[in-house]
Amino acid sequence: MQSIDSLRKLNAKLLIEIAKLKKKNAKIPKLKEKFLKFAEIKAENIRLKQIIEENTRHNTENAKLKSRIRELKARLALLEQSLVVKGMDVTKILEITSILILEQDEQNLSQFYETSSESIKFASCVLLKKYNKRIDNLVINRVKKKTATSIVYQEIKQLLPKITGLEKIKQVFYNADAILSLNYQQI
Repeated sequence: MQSIDSLRKLNAKLLIEIAKLKKKNAKIPKLKEKFLKFAEIKAENIRLKQIIEENTRHNTENAKLKSRIRELKARLALLEQSLVVKGMDVTKILEITSILILEQDEQNLSQFYETSSESIKFASCVLLKKYNKRIDNLVINRVKKKTATSIVYQEIKQLLPKITGLEKIKQVFYNADAILSLNYQQI
């Protein structure tokens, strides 16, 4: 009888311990899920950065090649003209060549800025989504939205000096015109 009572007490203790272990084990899948989401976001960030770098590299290569092609076309046109009109002054031909090349380079730059602005818009959208996801994740973990926004803002603010050079600007005692006249070295 006494052994049955002691076994029942032991059984009750073991049931309590099993319940505690089940509670701990229930948290593990949630943590795994959060870790997997974080890893996916990190991989997506890396992939997007590579795409942006590759696009920028391709755009600069394309601009250089287009400029080179236009230069060669201008030279070819000049050679053809020189065969037709041998009496034309060489300096005029060189002036025409430089004008044609400048016009083509201006077109290249405008195309390059258009494509780079598109990639900047794309990157901005991606970063905005990640910003909102980060805030939502903090809110899910029972942090108020205003506090979550402040936390994310502080995280971003810590990265800004590395990117923009904001640490150089300590205090400003000038009017707007004086500041505009400063160059990067003076700042």
